[in-house]
Formats: sequence, structure tokens, C-alpha cells
Amino acid sequence: MGSDSVTKKVKSNVFIVSLFATIAYTLTVLFITNNTLTYSTLPRSILVEVPDANKLLADTTHNFKPFVLNVHSQLPMDTIKQKTKLPLKISEAQVLFHQNPTFLVWILLISIMVSIAAGSIPVSISQIGDLKASYGFKRPEITKAIFYAIFLVVFLMVTNNNLKGYYKPPTLINEFKVLLNHGYILEMIVVATVVLVSPTFVQIFLIGLVSGKVELEEKSIPEFDKAIKRLKYLNKSLQNAMQLLAIIVVFSVLTSTALGEAIKRTIKIDGFDVYPNEINYVYGMYFSLFLCIIYVPVYFYIKQNFLKLKDEAYDLVTTEPDKYTTWYNNQFGQTKFEGTVTDNLKLALTMLSPLLSGFLPDTFGLIK
Repeated sequence: MGSDSVTKKVKSNVFIVSLFATIAYTLTVLFITNNTLTYSTLPRSILVEVPDANKLLADTTHNFKPFVLNVHSQLPMDTIKQKTKLPLKISEAQVLFHQNPTFLVWILLISIMVSIAAGSIPVSISQIGDLKASYGFKRPEITKAIFYAIFLVVFLMVTNNNLKGYYKPPTLINEFKVLLNHGYILEMIVVATVVLVSPTFVQIFLIGLVSGKVELEEKSIPEFDKAIKRLKYLNKSLQNAMQLLAIIVVFSVLTSTALGEAIKRTIKIDGFDVYPNEINYVYGMYFSLFLCIIYVPVYFYIKQNFLKLKDEAYDLVTTEPDKYTTWYNNQFGQTKFEGTVTDNLKLALTMLSPLLSGFLPDTFGLIK
């Protein structure tokens, strides 16, 4: 009976995850495609006023140096001479992705990223439920975890929009009327994705908080084995959550690359790179740092509790070496918590995956 209930629960969870992901994918595709722009007449030039450090700051009317930069369309249609009469009529809906196929790649990448983030909601909630059933955390723990998650969400939103000296895509889209109806659509996608993965943030912080609740009722082999098993479960759950986040942030870097290429296929400004490739590397480094920030403290807190158990178990070895030495070495060996070399390599690749993904499109020509 117990096995049947577990099987039903797994099937139900799989269905719910698929449902969340499917709905998110469909809504994202419909939302973006209903807000795309097929064509926009670009201005011939733009005026850029740059603060001149050599000008006197007191002279507020002349401390900017003006530059007039020519603007060119990169759409293939704009290289063709217009005619007044055509033998065949093609609707605008059939033109967009032929002119800018990279924009289609961006739409699909964005939709996949949002669907994965949405599918993570029932998975994280289920994991949180398992943590509650196993460790019995109370309101203070869940309140702290939610507070930490909210702080992290706000931090991501603020820092993601606070890069100075960079002509951001939402502003470019608003001012040149290219690709999308409104630049805030990009910001809405970022906010939606971060909010969708916030239950995963709660799960990660809860793992750190409940790891301190792994305690011994008595110093005996069964109690130690039970505590070690629970800590290893928490560590594995943490790694699974990080792998999920790594997948999402890798997609975010790839979408950044695709968006930049889609913009470059739409508009060119003389003397001004509208979307430098280095932006992708910056995002890769930023998200790698982000993964480390949320993973490392929780991991070391779990490891600290494991080492505490190890010290307490060593007291048994000192009292009866013949009885406990073999068991102690089996349970607390060098790689029992840290994992094998392969495990550590996989973890390192997980942490660095956003940074590595920033180089992949240019290295292998994945998005051109």
C-alpha cells in the first residue's frame, strides 16, 4: 500500500510539473509574439552627448561633447529597392523571422527558460514539504527562509538593472521601436523568471536552517548512521536545487546572447556597438558569482554539522577502538561528505556553467 501511494505521488508530481511548464511556455510564446514588431523605419542619425572630463564643471552649458552617429538598418529588405507593384503579396506575419531568424531563437530560448522556472515550482514545494515532514521545522525557520529569498530576489532585480555606462536593450527597443512593442517586456520576463524560481531559493535556505536540527538522542551507531544519512540527504537536495538554478541561469546567458545578435541584425550605429559581446561574459561571471553566493554558505553550514557529528563519533573510537574504528572510517572517510573527484568536478562545472555558457555561442558559432 505504501509503495502504491508513493508511485501515485510521483506520477502526480510529474503531471503537475509538466502542466506548469506547458502553461508557462504557451503563455510566454503568446505574450512575446503578440508584442513583436515586424518593421520600423529608423532615424538616419542620433545625437550622443558625452560628458567631457576636460571641460570646466562650473560651465554647465558646455561640459558635454556632442557626436552625431549615423544609423543603418541591418534588415535584408532594406537593401532592396522598393517597387510600386509586386507580382506576389506576402503578409507581414510571414516576413519577420526570415528577416531576423535569431529573434526566433531568442523567443524559443526565453520560453524554454520560463517554462523550466515554472516547472521548478511544484518540485521545490514538494521538497519543502519533505523537509517539513522529516525535520519538523516551525514558523521561524520558514519565515527566515522566505525573508532570505525575498532579499535575494530584490538583490537580483536591483543589480541586474544597475549597470552604468551601458545602453540597455529595453531603452534601445523603446527609442528605436525595434523587435518589441515595449522595452519593459524584457524586464517583465526577468522579473517573472526570478519570482518563479523563488521557491527554490526558499528550499535552499531551508536546507541550511534545518541542517542544524540534525541531533543525536544518544551516542550510538544507529543514531549516528541516521544523522549522517539525513545530512547527506540535505547535501544532495542542495546540489539538485543548484543544478536546477544552473540550468535556468545558463538559459538566461544564452538568451542574452541571442537578444544581442537579434538587435545587431536589426540596427547598426556607426562608432557604437549596440550590444558588445563582452556583455555576455559579464552576465556569465555575474550569475556564476550568484550561484556561489547562495550555495557556499549553505554547503559549509551542512558540512560544519557533519564535522560536529564526526567529532562526537570520535569519542566512541577513543573509548572502544576495536569496536568503533572500522565503522568510523567507513562513515567518516575523507570523501564521505565531500564526494569523489568526479562529484567535485560536476559541482565545479555547475558553479561555472553560467560563465562557460557566455563563451559557447562565440566559440562554436551557435548563435549567429
